[in-house]
Amino acid sequence: MKRITLVMVLLMVGVMLASIPAVMAPGVGNCKETVNPHGENIPPAGLTTEPGTNPNSGINDDGFFELNVNAGPSIAWVNITFIDNVTQAEIGTITVTNKTVIDTGLSIFDIKIKYTEANGAAPSIKAMGSNNGNGNGQADAVAYHIKGQNDFDWVAELYFADGTLYSTIGPMTGCLVSPPPR
Repeated sequence: MKRITLVMVLLMVGVMLASIPAVMAPGVGNCKETVNPHGENIPPAGLTTEPGTNPNSGINDDGFFELNVNAGPSIAWVNITFIDNVTQAEIGTITVTNKTVIDTGLSIFDIKIKYTEANGAAPSIKAMGSNNGNGNGQADAVAYHIKGQNDFDWVAELYFADGTLYSTIGPMTGCLVSPPPR
């Protein structure tokens, strides 16, 4: 009898979870080391790649990051705002519309960036090389070059197609580069 009751309870929980709309999927964001602009390799300078396994270095000394945001399938775009993690000053915002649908309940928005901790330079966001209309089209794996005074945090805002804000995720932290000189 106990087994039947347990099975019934588990079935009821399963039915309840299955009835939650896919857009209710919790948002998750992360950053990880990624390829150079040509898309050929992950530069070997970060904490997770040889020879950059020095725990005193940044997570990614070269500054090439892939930012990912998990969302429900009804999300049309994501605005990512970059924030200086020391001064909390806003560096700027980019809009991400490319998404990969994993299944009926999950889409992943992703963008590859180059982040430079450029002490003394004005914070900025610019299209990278082949993505700015001035390149030869051979180095388009990285979309934006972002400069800031310190490491960065980022916030993602998820939007429906009608422009309604669904939710805000973040700030996400942990995208670290080493300050110059290296």
